[in-house]
Amino acid sequence: MPLISRIAAFFVLLIGLAGGAHATDGQTDIAVTDAVASRVVASHATIVPGQTFQLAWQIKLEPHWHIYWQNPGDSGLAPRLTPNDPTYTVGETRWPTPKLIPLPPITNYGYEDKVVLVMPVTAPTILPPGATTLPLRLEYLYCKDICLPGKVTLDLPLTVGSAPLENPLFGQLAAENRETLPQPMPATHEVRAYLREGNVHLVFNAQDIGAVAPRFFPHAEGWLDDGAAQTILHQPPYMDMTLPRDLHGNAEITEVQGLLVRADGKGFVINVPLGDAPLLPEDPNQLPWVLLAAFVAGLVLNLMPCVLPVIALKVFSLLRTTNHTERLSHMLVYAAGVLVTFWGMAGIIAAIQQGGHQLGWGFQMQNPLFVAAMAALMLAMALSFWGVFSAGSWLTRVTTPTRKAMHESWAEAFLTGMVAVVVATPCTVPFMGTAMAYALAQPFWGIVQVFTALGLGMAAPLALVALFPPLARWLPRPGPWMDTFKQLLGWPMLATALWLVWVFAGQTNTAALFVLLGGLGLLGFTLWLYGRLGGWSALAVAAVLAGGALVIPDYTAPGEQPASRWQPWSKAAEQAARATGPVFVDFTADWCITCKFTEATVLNTQSVQQLFVARNVTLLQGDWTSYDEAITAELARHNRRGVPLYLLYLPEKDEPLILPQLLTRAVLEEALTATRP
Repeated sequence: MPLISRIAAFFVLLIGLAGGAHATDGQTDIAVTDAVASRVVASHATIVPGQTFQLAWQIKLEPHWHIYWQNPGDSGLAPRLTPNDPTYTVGETRWPTPKLIPLPPITNYGYEDKVVLVMPVTAPTILPPGATTLPLRLEYLYCKDICLPGKVTLDLPLTVGSAPLENPLFGQLAAENRETLPQPMPATHEVRAYLREGNVHLVFNAQDIGAVAPRFFPHAEGWLDDGAAQTILHQPPYMDMTLPRDLHGNAEITEVQGLLVRADGKGFVINVPLGDAPLLPEDPNQLPWVLLAAFVAGLVLNLMPCVLPVIALKVFSLLRTTNHTERLSHMLVYAAGVLVTFWGMAGIIAAIQQGGHQLGWGFQMQNPLFVAAMAALMLAMALSFWGVFSAGSWLTRVTTPTRKAMHESWAEAFLTGMVAVVVATPCTVPFMGTAMAYALAQPFWGIVQVFTALGLGMAAPLALVALFPPLARWLPRPGPWMDTFKQLLGWPMLATALWLVWVFAGQTNTAALFVLLGGLGLLGFTLWLYGRLGGWSALAVAAVLAGGALVIPDYTAPGEQPASRWQPWSKAAEQAARATGPVFVDFTADWCITCKFTEATVLNTQSVQQLFVARNVTLLQGDWTSYDEAITAELARHNRRGVPLYLLYLPEKDEPLILPQLLTRAVLEEALTATRP
C-alpha cells in the first residue's frame, strides 16, 4: 500500500492498542517492530511472593501480515515470551485457534490482524515489598511477502504487597483469549484414530461439525504432511478423515493430538491414542473416475510403439478367419492373458508394499536384469517380424490357421496377451499418473480394481474387432502387403530394444554393457540358426547364453554421469546449493520416455541452459533409473509416485515450486522471474 496509507493504518492500530498504554502497574509500554505492535498485561497489579498470576500478550498486526501458532507448519517460528529474571517461571501458553495460511507450496498455521496469548507466571517465593519490575523478552517471526524476526524487551511494573490486587484491564484481554480458545471435543463425537496404509485416520461423529469438511491442525511438527489434502469419506453421521503422513519426517506417533477446525474457525481439541477403528467404505464418487482414467490409459497403451506391432498382428490374424465363434474365443482368451498379467503385477506390488517398501509405477524397470530380458525379447520379436526365424503360429500368425492349430491357438492367444502387457512396461504415459497414484495408495483390492480397468482398456480394441465383425470393413483387406507391413513393424521393436540397452547402460557399467551386447549378438545368431536348421541346433547356443547371463549381476555397479552442468542430487547437495541461489532439481530415469523427451527438447537446449546460467541456477539431477530410497522418499514427500518431477527452489522460500510435467522454456522463465537481480 502507499506509504501514507500504511502509516495511517498503523497509527489506527496503535490507537486501538493504546487504551491506558503508558507503563503503569500491571502493564507494559507498547513495543513496535515495523508491522507488529505488542504489549503485556498482568492479571494483578499487586502480587505476593510465590503467587502464580497470568500474563496476556496482546499482538496487533498490519493487514496481510501474520505470526505463527505453537506449530508453525512447514515454516515459521512460534512466538515466545521469556522473563529475563530467572527467578520467575512461565507455564504453558493458552493458544487460540489458529487459521490455515497457505503460501503454496508452503502451508502454515498462525494468526492475522490480532491475537491474545495468555500464559501463567509464578513469582519467586522471596520478594522485597514495594515497587518491582519484571523484565520480559518477546521473540516472534512476522511474515507477509517476506519474513522478519522480531525481538523486543519490555519492563512490566508490579507492586509486591501483602495481598494480591487484580488488574481490571486484564479481564478484557482474558475474555478475548477465552472466546478464541479451542473447545474440548464432545464425548458424543466418539473420536477414534487408527493407521492405514501408512497414514493416520480420524473417525468421528460429525453431527456438530457442519456440512463443510473440517481440517486437522497437529500440535506437534514432524509427522503430518501439512500441505497435503485431507480427504474425507462421509457416511452420515460419521466422517473418516485421512491425515497424510510426512514421509520426510521421522516423528513417532502413538496418539493424535491437535485441533479439528471447522469452516467457521471454531476449533475442537483432539487427543486420542492410535488404535483400531472400523473402516468406512471408499468414496463412491472418486472410484468411477479413477477407473475411467485407468481404462483410457489402457486404451492408449495400444498405440505405444512397443505394443502396436503385437496388437496389429493379432488383429490381422483374426481377419484371416470368417468364423465369428473363433474370433470371439480368441478375443476372450487374449483378454484373459492381459488381465491375468495385470493382476499378477498388482499382486507383486501389493506384496512388496506390505513388506514396508514404497513403489512407483515402472519399478520393475529399475532392475537391470529385467531391462536386459526386455531388450532380448524386443530383439527376438524384431527378428521374427523380419522372417529371420518363425516363432510358430503364436503371436505373429498372419496365415490361415489349420483346424489342428485352432486348439493350440487358445494358448497362443493367452501368451500374446501376456506379451502385450510385458512389452507395455516401458511405454508408460504421463496421464496414467492419476490412476497409478490412486492404485498405489490402496489396499490389495483397490490395486486390483485399477489394474483390471487398465487391462480391460488394453483389450478393448481387439474385443471390438472380434465382437463386431462389420468393423473389419474399415480395415484394409488381407493380402501380400501384410508381409511387408509385418517387416515394417519390426523396426519399432528394434528401436525399443536399442533404447532398453541404453537404459541398461545407465544402470550398470561398461563391463555389464559388454556382456549384454555380446548376449544379444549370440541371441541373434541362435535365432538365425533356429530359422535355418531347426530347434536342436540352436539349443547349444541357448545354453551358452544362459551361462553368460549369470555373469551380469556381478557388473551392476552404478554408471557414471556425463560431464555437464548437472550435478547428482542428494539432500545435502540440495541444502548446500540453496545457500548460493536458485536450485532446479530434475528427478528422472533413463526408462522414462517423458523425462528424456523433456531433457532433449527443453532442459538441455542451449536457450534453457543460457537461462539457467543467467539466473545463476544450480542444476541437480536425481537419477531414479535404479531404485534409490532417498529419491523415492523425496517423490513421496511431494505426493508423487513416479518421475518426472521438477522442483525449483527460490531464495527466501523453504519449500520448492513444483513445476508441471509438460515443461516449457516459458514456464521456467516465468518461475525464475522472481530471482532476477
